[in-house]
Amino acid sequence: MSKTSRLFEIMMYINKKRIFTVQEVADEFDLSSRTVKRYMDDLSVMGLPLYSEQGRGGGYRILDHNWASPVLFTKAESVSLFFAFQSLSHFSSLPFRAEVKNSLHKLYNHLTADAKAKVDSIENHVRFYSPNRNVETPFLEDILDCSIKKERIRIDYQSKGRDKTYEVFPLGIFAQDGLWYVPSFSYEKEKIILLRADRILSIESVSVDRERNMDLKDFFAYTPQYNQTTLRVFLSREGARQCSGNAVFQNHVKKVDEETWILEMEGPIEELLFQAPFFFRLGKDAKVVKPQALIDHLTSHAKEILSHYE
Repeated sequence: MSKTSRLFEIMMYINKKRIFTVQEVADEFDLSSRTVKRYMDDLSVMGLPLYSEQGRGGGYRILDHNWASPVLFTKAESVSLFFAFQSLSHFSSLPFRAEVKNSLHKLYNHLTADAKAKVDSIENHVRFYSPNRNVETPFLEDILDCSIKKERIRIDYQSKGRDKTYEVFPLGIFAQDGLWYVPSFSYEKEKIILLRADRILSIESVSVDRERNMDLKDFFAYTPQYNQTTLRVFLSREGARQCSGNAVFQNHVKKVDEETWILEMEGPIEELLFQAPFFFRLGKDAKVVKPQALIDHLTSHAKEILSHYE
């Protein structure tokens, strides 16, 4: 058995016992006491927090620590981890960024030469594209921690026009198009709202709310029933292509004939008005027929831009 494999087995053994003597390890693995002591020195150098107790009946004790038990990966499993983490490399902010970097560094240093070559090749040949957002989200890890602990929090939020203060129950965090979002239950509005994590200016824990059993699953399954209205939009081929790439509209586009498509769905008027910039960018490739509030919003914005350049 190789020294690395033996060290791994001994580490698993002593991590489970917590308190042990050299003779116990020697008997368990059929080793000499001198060899066991050398292995203890090697494990200490690797960072395992061992405390040596001197005198008769002395031995070793593993101090309290945050180490996880070691895990052995195959070459393919190791490479797959680098492949997965590559998808996160373009985010300017990540929860546990330092820990992720350290984990990959440790894993990379223990790979074989051919496995390292494959990882390097992945770095050069695979990219999970995400827009490079020049924003910072300093409270990302705090928000995640509060959502896990089911805490009611008070935040200062950079809203349009002026900063606002909210008391919310964060359901979790998710990333989309290079930005982090925080779906939250608003105590003031008594509904789920969606916040941009980079616009949170401060965060303060108020209390624990164990009565509110909500998380991200509730957000993605959430369909508001208030102010429901019909959205109907006629699309050109290009308009249909753009809508088919939009997560909100992609399942609601139908072909009418070779030159015309239609987008039709039900939704809360507030959410449809939020999508107005998308339809404005489509220009002549989309014509909104319903609802009238969205038509008014688009025409008003068009008049403002026209007036601005006159």
